[in-house]
Amino acid sequence: MSEKGPIQTLAELLRASNGHLSVSHDRFARSAFYDPYYRIMIVALVLDVFGKEVASGQRSIHASRLKLFQFIGSRPWLLEMIQEWSSTRRSGRFSVFSSQRLRRGFLGDTTHDRVVDLLVAHGVLIRAGGQLIASASGPLSSLSEMAISQELFTAERKALSELSKVTVTNRMLEGE
Repeated sequence: MSEKGPIQTLAELLRASNGHLSVSHDRFARSAFYDPYYRIMIVALVLDVFGKEVASGQRSIHASRLKLFQFIGSRPWLLEMIQEWSSTRRSGRFSVFSSQRLRRGFLGDTTHDRVVDLLVAHGVLIRAGGQLIASASGPLSSLSEMAISQELFTAERKALSELSKVTVTNRMLEGE
């Protein structure tokens, strides 16, 4: 017996709920990269993998690391590029060339910056110098736990797991 694909599953759900599919040919669908809920989930997953435990169970991460790691986590196809960047970081000229497009991409990611601003404004994250701190029992922790228990965002979680094996230095983040 063959397993159902996602389109077949969606069609069955729509039929069962008497939902009606509507397709607008007038405009393109917005990318998930601009969806704040998706971005919040990626931030939660990054904090779960890379956040360092600090006082009373809070998790802390340097803001620039969060920005880079969420950029890669939401774009798993870039994992190979950061692995190459890390492995060539000591080889001078080649390292500069291999990192430029990636650096331009994650540094210019203003959507991430606005999502972090939103999370800070709502008290979900706290800024402490260059660090971002999340509560151990806060909503980001719950989101991460839900994604893991329900096996959601598997490509992103796998990319973050692989990324945890890559050496990312402060010099790389600072552009040296």
